[in-house]
Amino acid sequence: MKKHIFYDRVKLYLHSGKGGGGCISFQREKYIPYGLPDGGDGGDGGDVVFQVNPQLNSLAHLKYKRIFKAGNGVRGMKRRASGKKGTSVVIQVPLGSQIKTTGDTEKVIYEFNSRNDKTSFLKGGKGGKGNYHFKSATRQKPIYAQSGLPGQSAEIILELKLLADIGLVGFPNVGKSTFLNALTNSRSPTGNYSFTTTNPFLGVFQMNDYQQLLLADIPGVIEGAHQGKGLGIKFLKHIEKTSHLFYLLDSTRENPFNDLKKLQKELEFHNADLIKKRFHIIFTKVDLKRDPETLLKYFPQEIHREILFFSSVDKQGFEKLKQTLRVIYDRIKPDPSSQEAF
Repeated sequence: MKKHIFYDRVKLYLHSGKGGGGCISFQREKYIPYGLPDGGDGGDGGDVVFQVNPQLNSLAHLKYKRIFKAGNGVRGMKRRASGKKGTSVVIQVPLGSQIKTTGDTEKVIYEFNSRNDKTSFLKGGKGGKGNYHFKSATRQKPIYAQSGLPGQSAEIILELKLLADIGLVGFPNVGKSTFLNALTNSRSPTGNYSFTTTNPFLGVFQMNDYQQLLLADIPGVIEGAHQGKGLGIKFLKHIEKTSHLFYLLDSTRENPFNDLKKLQKELEFHNADLIKKRFHIIFTKVDLKRDPETLLKYFPQEIHREILFFSSVDKQGFEKLKQTLRVIYDRIKPDPSSQEAF
């Protein structure tokens, strides 16, 4: 399988096109001796356009192409013919992308939250008017036409936040990638060592009625992630827009409740709103050790109903998990016409 490199942040240099100049021209026909002005207008410069491409889930295609220039407008022509508009440049971006200002304090200018989002971010310069427009009673043969206006330039940051429905959060080697693969048939790499996942991965869980939930596997968080340690903090922004969180805990660990509190602490340091999201706790590797009742004793009674048990090896707990995903779907994407259960 070809290795996929994930990029979620690039700096771009953008230039819209210059407007074409107006034309200075006079009619040269047999029965028009005075040669009336007939210079046409210049074409507008091309725009810099951003458009969502739902097939993209990374900014990797922009990593090595940073400069985008739209075409200049064409100069006006005789017989009042307008010049052609400059060719616009269209930059395709994944859903969830943000355009930000550069500098110490980055400000979000535009967000792409719809599959049909498209915006002319930089308009091309206006084409100049030809001398036809400047004829008057006192000036029959104007020898003046407008120059085209210059285009615009901008230096921006393009950043991606994945728009997943459910974010998977857990320490390294807890089994998030294996869990995602078991549910969605995605191809997130797995292995018995820390930081197997070094990029976010997406998986689609499809229900019996063909409705779907998008799950994001975030690289493992470690203690001190909010201070820049490990890999997880780099990608925590990708769960900011999720509707639900799955905390994945290793059932073989000594005190899994402490692991939960450490995870929540790191999320709170990154963004306090993250721990306000609705969640479920998923115990992984339950085929290896401990019965559910032993694990439940570590947790307050009020969150027992949010705890699920799952084994990616023998699919233990799979049916219960599917039912839970249906409930989550109905909450975040209500559809009265969708009544089919598992």
